[in-house]
Amino acid sequence: MAGILFGMAVGLVAFLGFPSQDGGHASSIQAGRSTDSRPAEMTQAPDFNLQQLDGRQVSLSNFRGKVVLLNFWATWCAPCRLEMPSLQDRYDRYQAQGFVVLAVNDEEPAADVESYVQELGLSFPVLLDPTGEVQQLYAIRGYPSSYLIDRDGTIHLVQIGLLAENTLDRSLAELGLSS
Repeated sequence: MAGILFGMAVGLVAFLGFPSQDGGHASSIQAGRSTDSRPAEMTQAPDFNLQQLDGRQVSLSNFRGKVVLLNFWATWCAPCRLEMPSLQDRYDRYQAQGFVVLAVNDEEPAADVESYVQELGLSFPVLLDPTGEVQQLYAIRGYPSSYLIDRDGTIHLVQIGLLAENTLDRSLAELGLSS
């Protein structure tokens, strides 16, 4: 029993990082990135420019006026694979109402990302972050991580870990999207 509890504690520290003096968390072991100044709910989402899989450059600000789910993920992440079908379903369901999913990949080769996207049949924009710059901007320390951004560019929801379908549905309804 003690071994199980110790293993769970180590896993939790690896996912969340070590507590710091100010009550926040120091760098995470899992993603190897700083957790300084994570964008918070009810603040403006930081803008960025990234390349889509098809080579087109996009900025978050290009989607002003739409509800955006900014999802950070990796091909090796099992919870990401579990989450993707529900993100695709919501994208299909609400796209006509101004909803977009922007899936930001974790510094992986484009060919690997393309294979994953085709395997899962994803049609929403997939963005490549080859240097991890945007993931650092959003202080990503574990996958998946999601930011739901309203039509004015304000962060409505921050979800670290798997985004439950009922949480996503409730948040989308709060932002005026309905099925």
